[in-house]
Amino acid sequence: DVDDDGLPRADAQTLLQQLSARGYGPAEGTQLSFVGVVTNRCVASSLLHAATLGYRTRCLMGGCRAANAAAHEKGLAMIREKGGDGVEMVE
Repeated sequence: DVDDDGLPRADAQTLLQQLSARGYGPAEGTQLSFVGVVTNRCVASSLLHAATLGYRTRCLMGGCRAANAAAHEKGLAMIREKGGDGVEMVE
């Protein structure tokens, strides 16, 4: 949640708080799917953070990209390595 200046509101809830309040918390077995640009940064960090919070996660690899193929593969490898069995990789 941001104010008109684009800065976080003081009373803003985190995404975890918002999802949990709506019945989509990690305790409910919610699975989050991730796609995006910059596989080796934004996608990997968001997915791994969600996994750390207890969410079941999956990376939709066809919906991810990076600056080049090597960076993309590096990001996928990082997700596999750090996410372990808690991350489902989907072609």
